[in-house]
This record gives sequence, C-alpha cells and structure tokens, in this order.
Amino acid sequence: YLSRFVVKNLAPLSREQQDEAIKQQLGNTPLFEHLLAFGDIRAKHDEIYLSAFPEEVGRRAIETFHMAVEDGFKMGAHSDAFDPEMRQKDETGERIVAINASGTFRSTYLRQLREILDEDVLEAVGAQLAAAEAPTKEEAQELVENVLKKCKSKKLDPSQLELGAKVGAKLCMLLLERLRLRALGPPKSTAASAAVDAVLAESIEASGPDRNAKRNAKHEAKTGAAREKQSAALSGSLRTLWRTVCERTDEIFCVAEKLKPKFEEALQSLRLDALGANQHQTQLDEAEIESRMSLILGDLKDAVRIHEKAMDDYRHRFIFDAKYRRDLPEACVTDVVRARVVCTDSDVLVSLGQRLSTEQHFALSNGSATLRPVRIKNKFADLDPTHFRNVLVNLLFTYTPGGAGEDAGTGAHAKPKPRLQLFVEVQLQHDKVLRYNNECHAHDHYDFFRTLLKDTYQQELDKMLSRVLLFLAEVTTTPVLLSMLLVIFKVRGDGLATLPSDLMTLYSTAISCVISQHFCADSARAKTARTLLTSLAENNQMLQAREFDSDFVEAAIDTIKPGAVSAAQQLPPALAAMGVGNETSSFASKTKNGCFRPLASLMPRKGCAISVEQWRLCRQLWRECAGGPVPLVKTLAEAVSSLPAQFQFKHLSFQEALSVLVAQAARAAEVPLCGVIDGANDKESAKPTPTPMYSEKALKDKFNQNMYAIGSEKLGNLLAGFKDAWTFPASALTGSGGEIHGWRSLSLLYPSIKELNLGEQVSAADSPLQRHHARWLEGVHRLTLERGLKEAGLRCLVSAFAAGYMSRLESLNLQRNEISGGVGGGDGGGDGGKGEADVGDGSHTSKLGLADIIRRGGLSQLRKVNLLWNSFSMREAQQLLEAAKKNGRTMSLCGEALDAPHVDLSKQELGDADAVLIAGSMQLRAECQEQIETLNLNDNKMGNSGADAFADAFANSGSTLPLLTLCPKLRSVSLLRNAFDHASAQLVADAVATGIKEEEKRGGVQRSVSLCTSLFDGAWVDFSAQELREPDALLVCTSPLLHAPKSLAHVRDLYLNNNAIGDIGASMLARCLGGASLPQLRTLSLRNNVIGNEGVCRLGEAFEAGALVDHLQTLSLNVNKFSDRGFGS
Repeated sequence: YLSRFVVKNLAPLSREQQDEAIKQQLGNTPLFEHLLAFGDIRAKHDEIYLSAFPEEVGRRAIETFHMAVEDGFKMGAHSDAFDPEMRQKDETGERIVAINASGTFRSTYLRQLREILDEDVLEAVGAQLAAAEAPTKEEAQELVENVLKKCKSKKLDPSQLELGAKVGAKLCMLLLERLRLRALGPPKSTAASAAVDAVLAESIEASGPDRNAKRNAKHEAKTGAAREKQSAALSGSLRTLWRTVCERTDEIFCVAEKLKPKFEEALQSLRLDALGANQHQTQLDEAEIESRMSLILGDLKDAVRIHEKAMDDYRHRFIFDAKYRRDLPEACVTDVVRARVVCTDSDVLVSLGQRLSTEQHFALSNGSATLRPVRIKNKFADLDPTHFRNVLVNLLFTYTPGGAGEDAGTGAHAKPKPRLQLFVEVQLQHDKVLRYNNECHAHDHYDFFRTLLKDTYQQELDKMLSRVLLFLAEVTTTPVLLSMLLVIFKVRGDGLATLPSDLMTLYSTAISCVISQHFCADSARAKTARTLLTSLAENNQMLQAREFDSDFVEAAIDTIKPGAVSAAQQLPPALAAMGVGNETSSFASKTKNGCFRPLASLMPRKGCAISVEQWRLCRQLWRECAGGPVPLVKTLAEAVSSLPAQFQFKHLSFQEALSVLVAQAARAAEVPLCGVIDGANDKESAKPTPTPMYSEKALKDKFNQNMYAIGSEKLGNLLAGFKDAWTFPASALTGSGGEIHGWRSLSLLYPSIKELNLGEQVSAADSPLQRHHARWLEGVHRLTLERGLKEAGLRCLVSAFAAGYMSRLESLNLQRNEISGGVGGGDGGGDGGKGEADVGDGSHTSKLGLADIIRRGGLSQLRKVNLLWNSFSMREAQQLLEAAKKNGRTMSLCGEALDAPHVDLSKQELGDADAVLIAGSMQLRAECQEQIETLNLNDNKMGNSGADAFADAFANSGSTLPLLTLCPKLRSVSLLRNAFDHASAQLVADAVATGIKEEEKRGGVQRSVSLCTSLFDGAWVDFSAQELREPDALLVCTSPLLHAPKSLAHVRDLYLNNNAIGDIGASMLARCLGGASLPQLRTLSLRNNVIGNEGVCRLGEAFEAGALVDHLQTLSLNVNKFSDRGFGS
C-alpha cells in the first residue's frame, strides 16, 4: 500500500483545536468551557506541585505527616460520637460559652459593629431590601454600603465602611435564605430541616412576610401599603436576627479578643523554630524570614458567618445528649481565629506541618501557652476536585497567665490564674500553589458545576460533584471519550443534569444516543440493534478478535430463531458446521475453550424462545446493514465470490463496553454469565462459574485489560456474584516479560474483592500498592501479601493507608516477608528500616510504618494482622505491640494463628520478635483468650528475649492482666528446644508460678499448668531421646510443681533417657521429687543425660529427705558423668 497511500503520523490535537472542534459541533457551551478550564486547572496544579516538591521523599512527607493525629473532636479513635468537652469555653475556662441575653455586649468587636449597624441603618436596609428583586451577595453589599454612606449620623472611615457593608450584606442574605426556606413548607433535605426548626424560627420576627399569604393575595403586593408592610417586616426581622447573632457570639469574641495576640506571639516563635533560627541561635532579619515563610493572621470570623455555620453544620451534633441540649452550636465553630502560613520552601512547609502535628509549648510574655493538634485535613493527601493543595490544622490553644502584670492577687489571697482556651485554625500553603489558585479562579468553575448538580444529588452533592468532576477532567484528555461526551450533549442538550461519572455510564449513554439517532427514534429497531451488537461484541471479545465476518453474524442470528436452540443446548446447523462445541474443530481452537455465547441467551425472556417477529426484525436489520454501515460497526471488505464480508467495531472500546453491558444485563436477569455451549455451569455450586473472560486467569490477559477498565466498578460488582475470595499464585498476574496487565485489571475491579491472596505478586515492578492505582484496596476485607513484600512495597502499603484506601480491611497477612524496619510509629522510633516512609528536615523526622497502620483509628474493622516470620528487631516488635494496645480494640498480631483451642506452632523458626507478637496477641485478642488450651512453641529459635516476653506476659509486667487470668482454659505452653538459656527458662517458670499464686489470691481454684508438651495426664510419661538440654529439663521438671497438690498422683513412670539435662535439670528434678509433686512415682530413668556430681548430690539429698522411699522401685542413672563421690551420695 506504500505505493498508493501517503502515511503520516498525526500529532495530537492541541487544546485550541479541541476547543474549536467542540464549538463547531455544539456552539458556545458554558458547560464545556468550564469543564475544559477545570481540567487545565487540575493539570496545572499537579505540575506546580511536582515542581514545588521535586523529590519523592518530600512529597511522601507532606502527604503523610497528618497520620499521627486522630480526630480529637470525637469521643475516641473508633467512635462516631463527638466529645461535648471539645467545644469553646468562656473566659473562666469552666463552662461552654452561652447566650448573653443581658442586652449589654462585652465584646469590643460586637460593640463597634452594633454602632455601625444600628437600628436606623437596619430599618433603611430593610426598606431597600423589600424593593430589590432577589439580590446577589454583591448587590446586597452595595445596597448596605449606600445606606451607610447616606446616614448623616455615621462618620465612618473606609475600614469601618467596608466591615459594616460586608457584615450587613451577609445578614441580609441569611435572612432572605431563611425566609425562602420557611416558605417552602416541610423540608425535603437536612439543610432545609435545619433552617425551619425552633432555633431558626426565633431569629425571625413573627411579623415577617408570609410568602403563602402573599401568593394568595397578589393584588395587595401592588399597593403602597403592602410595600410598606413588607419593608417594616424585613426591617424588624433584620433587627431581630442581628440581635440573635450578637447574643449567641458575644462570649466567643470575648475569649478570641484576649487570646488572638497571644496566639500570634506563639506562631511567631513556631515560625522561627521551623526556619531553624531558634535551634541554631541564628539571627534572621525580617526580610529573610518573610521571603521564606510569611505569616498572615486573619481578621476574626464575622459574627453572622459564625452563626450561619453553626446552624448549618453543628446544631444537631449534641441534640441527643440531654445534658448538653441547650448549649450553643456556635461553640463548635473552631476557626474564629485563623492564620495562614505561606512557605516558599517545601522543606520548611514539611517541618512546620510536622511540628503542628505534635503538641508545642511556648514561653510567652506574661505567661505560657501550648498548641495541641485536634484535627488535620491534609489536601496534599486527599485531593479535592481542583487539585488545590493545602493543609488545614485545627488546634486547641491554651494560655496560662504567668506575668506580674496579670496576677489576680498576691500572697495567700491570690486567686488561681484561669487557663484560657481557644480553638484556632492554621492553614499551611505553598507560595506557588496559592498564587496560581488565586490567578485561575478555580472556585468559579467549581461553583458552576455545584449549581448544575445540586438538584440532582442534594445531600450527597459534594461527594458526587467531586466524583463527576474528576471523571470529566480525565475524559477531556482522551479524544474518543471526549467525542462520546460531545455526542451525549449533542443529542440530549447541554443542560444535562446527570453527567456521567464513570466510563461505563459514558459508553452506555453514548451508545444509546448513537443507536437512537441512527434509527430515528424507532424504539423496536433500536432495541434489536442493541441486542445484536452486544451479542457480536461479547462473542468477538471471547474470541479475542477485532474483526468478524458475515458468516459469523448469520450463525449468531440463527441461534435465536424460534426452536433453533433448546434448553438442552442443541446446536443449529450453521453453528455445528462452524465447529462450535467441537473441541477438535478449527473454530473451537480459535475460540479458546470452544465458548460461543448464543444470542438467544441475551434476549429478555423467561425461556429460550423469542417471538418470530423479533427474529425476523433482527435478520432484516442485519441484512439492511450488510450493504452499509451499522451503528458503531464499519465494513472492512465487501463479500467477494465465496469470501464473506469483513466487519469490525469502529473502536475496539465499543466492543469492550458492549461486552460489559451483556454481563450486566445477564446478571440483572439472573441469567448465568457462564451460559456457554460447552457447558461450564457448576450445577453443584450455589453461584455460577464464570466464563473464561471473567476468570482469574483472564485478568492478566492484555486483550481484556481495557474491558476491565471500562467495566471497572460495575463489572467488579458483577464478579462479586461469582466469588468473594480471589487467590493469585506466583506469576498469575504478570506475563513472561514482566507485563503488569493483571495488576492493572485487578486494580479496576476493587469493589468485588472481599478476600485477596496475592502471594508473591507484590514484587512486581509496578506494584498495585502504588497510590496512583491503589483504589482497588477500598473493597478488600482480607488481604494477604506473603513472601514477596519488599521495602518499596511496604512503603506503598503505608502510603495507601495514609490515603484512606483500606477502611474496610479486617485482616492483613504480612507473614514471611523478611520485613526489617518499616515500623515507624509516628514518634520517630524504629530502627531506621528502609520500609519506613522516613521523611523530615533532620531535626523532626516522621517515620510512618506498620505501627501507624495498626494504631490508626480510621481502620475501624481491622482485627487481625499477621506479622510472624519477619525480621523485626525486639524494639520494633515492642513498638508494634504498643501500637496494638493503643488501638483500643481486641487485636491479634499473629492473624488467626491463635484462634483455636490447640495451637501448634512448633518447628516454624519463630524468633524473639515473633515471641513478643505471640505473647502480646494472647493478651489482646479476646477470641484467643476464650478458647486457647495448649500452645506448642517447641523447636523454634526463640532466645532469651523471647522467653522474657512470655515471662512478662505471665507475670503481668505490662498494663494488661496476667496471661493466666486472661486465658482461663490455658493448660500448657511448651517452649522446649529453643535458644534461651536456663536463666531465662527459670524466669518463665517463676513467672508462671507467680501467676498461679495471683489466681489463688483472686479466689479462683488452683491452676495446673505445664511448660512442656506433656500434660502429665497418663501413668507413663516419656521424654526419652527428645534432645532436651538443661533449659528444657528445667521446664519439664518444673511442670509438676505447677500442678495442684496430688493432681499428678496417677503418674507412675517418668523416662528422661538420652537427653542432656545436666546438673541443672537433675537439681530441678530433685526439687520436684522433694516437693512430693509425683507422690506415686515407681520408675525414674535418667540414663545418658550428662549428669555430674552436683546433680546426683541433689537427687541424693531428695532421697535422703524421704522422697519416694515408699514407692520408687527403679532408678536408672547409668551413662552419666558423676564420679564415685557422686555415686556415694
């Protein structure tokens, strides 16, 4: 074809060319203008962010430092209830602020405002407002400003004029909104409900305008008397509302006015700390400080806005608590005093953020102060639709007077100095990001879409708006998607309220528009065409083919002829001739498994038959299309001689989208998705078996990747109908060349995955834990990442937690990954493992790791984390255990390993860190405590530190109860053949003995506990040839001492032959025999045990004291190391 065609590679369309193409098709469309501008703003914000934070370590730092701070306004880490004490208190610091109904206002701010907005001004404003037609905020501000200028009694400077105009305008808009909501009658939304209840009603005079009455008497509105009545009513309502606002905010402003200067002084000191000036005693001039970090302390939040925000957001927060029922919602407003810190240096911004995430102390003039973080909203991690990034930190500022000038008295009569508290807000912003955001007017575009969608989504407006805008911004960057969006608006108009919010909705809507256009609203033909196209698409997708011929189409149509296909899967001649269902045929090999989905199975029907009219219409439709293009399909080659015509979908994504639609329709009609001719149904299973196209194996197939991308959440929900647990063995998701199609497909099906076992997959180059496509974690309940988790994968895992992707996670299995470090804990702890998100400025390091995952309260469902068989140090294991204790829930760090009556973890190469996790989990996990009876930890690698961990658990050296108290059924903890010495073994034995005594003191029955595998429940106890060393012998021989008196009277024979118990073991055995713990023992065999003189002497002393004299018949001590002196004893 090179001789007949000119081949050129076309460059992508520029933004100007795209805009021009859209205008040619749709004309001037405000929606697309806002949409394209919105996409540009998002892309530019991302570009600026990367330039401001060029290093990954810096980006990880700013995106994760907030993790250490839980929501302090809540009652607890796992509670949705709000803490009533976390509200603004008055100047005494003893009670929540209340209404000042005295009529005399103490706040300087309110006194000045009430002088500006006096009753004369409000009366004049009410008259002007009655004549205005639904004024905007700007028009209302201009109206109030004109009134203030005309009032001769007002001698206002420009700042007072501006303040009075702004507050007066907000007051007018608030009144008009409340009157509008009251006129609506019974509200339909939460916001409207909040506007018509008793609290709001009392802020509007009873003489306020009645819009219903006004509607019933329209003729009165035209008279001068009616206008005067409305003007008086508005003026009265304005006065009443203004008085209500002042009464409800006066005490708040009294505290804010006192503490604002102190707060600014504290921030100045914190700013110098973040710049390093205080630590290094460096003198920085003001110009240098300002160039790196500017501090802007805003004006006090105006009274009207405080009241409005309280009524909209906080008035129901404590409505169910009778004790606090009458307290002010305004007390919940936390940003009356606000500050903005703008940094030009990303490292300085990170340093300041890390300081604000921990409690800060300040020595101020005439007193001291603390800043305690209460809540952090990090928009660097949780992006809003515009991708504008900043950090909002809510803090509790506490000031304690301490200077002489503020003493309330002297000597013995001095009054205690009150601690004043104020909730404040600090905004952290980067200079580059802020400057661009001010230039681009992003909020104007956001408000446009908010107005467009508010009637559609109502209460979920913000959530859905974010989702729609995120999706549409991505659509504008892909020509085929943008063209489909244009088709939708061309057919349905640009006033569409329900914008598509995902790919599947976009494709489905666009396909419907194209088909309906093609058939000129002939619904029957359009419906038949859609059915035909979906059948062809799914079958071609299963064939992994792009093209199809007319014979293929004819065969598919024949399958829906009435009577052609029976319920018993009888094949029509056309398909039989093509080899469908015959594994040896060429068609079967082409179809991979011989799967062909008959069109009949897609028809909406009860049985297998359809009407003759439907079948004829389908055939007629295709015959008509054979001579020209059918919607979405193009002709590649006309039929020539014996060669059939060749076709393909105009874009492969149409075929993929239609395949997903088939799956959805089949699921909705409860038709098994696996209804293929080769009979893949699993009749014994309650759920159908998926076709190869929807199987685990298909996930790694490159051909299906885009189909999964289009189906995404909807297809994922469909797959949930097949199975909840998905397991991917080694290399199941990666191709031979390291392709990651399986990863990407898996990431798109996240809603369906409840239980996911990835085995060694996380070592793939493009890890699915990377934040840019980690949304698949949102639906996972049980996640296994075993053996393959590397340092980079661990960092990605922590980052995914920081992004909030794992809120539904119940179980996390990270066993056998050789993780070393990466623990973190939010306090700079850990041993510097490479798996940690180790970020900071050197002086303040934030190590975010597994401890943060375990401790974090946002993971309300997480109960099981399996961290066994890794390479943690003892310190790291202790950190993990402390994090689990702070979590506040019953939790296991060993997964489900301990959730059984008899737990066998012998010969598992468990080390000291594993011992810490096991002992700690037994103290924390209620399910384990309720049922565990025996624990076998023989033949592992636990050393002295591991033994010490169990000793601590038995002796209650921590904050929990002793292990024997927590586990009432526990009878045996066997620690034989580990790596600890006899001193540690003795420590464990003593701790168990102490725990038994504590149990007796508490009034319980005397426990019997064994420290070896034998429970001594038979007459014959044999430990021969078990490679017991001195520490093991100590545990074995101590076990009888840990039983209740006479509980071992049934034991007759004890064999310890061919071990290495040595003198220590023999001495402990002598102690056991001397204490009459085995009163009926007849045979004691200690042959070949490396026992020396000391051990034999101890045994001799026991016999000399009369132990076992009446019952012992056989004593075997041959092949040991004692001398004649020992034998003589």
